[in-house]
Amino acid sequence: MNRDLSNIPEENKNGKCFEVAVLAALNNQDWVLVHGIVTGQGVLNGIKYVHAWAECNEEVIDLTAPVNLQRLPREVYYALGHVEYTKKYGHEEIVNNLLKFKHYGPWEQKFYEYV
Repeated sequence: MNRDLSNIPEENKNGKCFEVAVLAALNNQDWVLVHGIVTGQGVLNGIKYVHAWAECNEEVIDLTAPVNLQRLPREVYYALGHVEYTKKYGHEEIVNNLLKFKHYGPWEQKFYEYV
């Protein structure tokens, strides 16, 4: 599926969320990697896309978000991002997927229409 991305500013395309989230999760033993479908705000208002972040317990760690939003309670983050679907990966799954796909993600077919 080819999506019309013409209304998205260039600086908001091709971010590094997958790479940043993978490295963060692998460098913190208690964190898991999360890929999810979110709905944008601001210049991305109403646009659904796949995004990546890390979680530990009930907290989301999104190091690609503005500084004041990088650590939030999961329920707040999910509400702000209108998170619709997630897939979580532990350390072994992350390593296996990196070796299998040779990229940081997304790895699930369900996400491909939102890339």
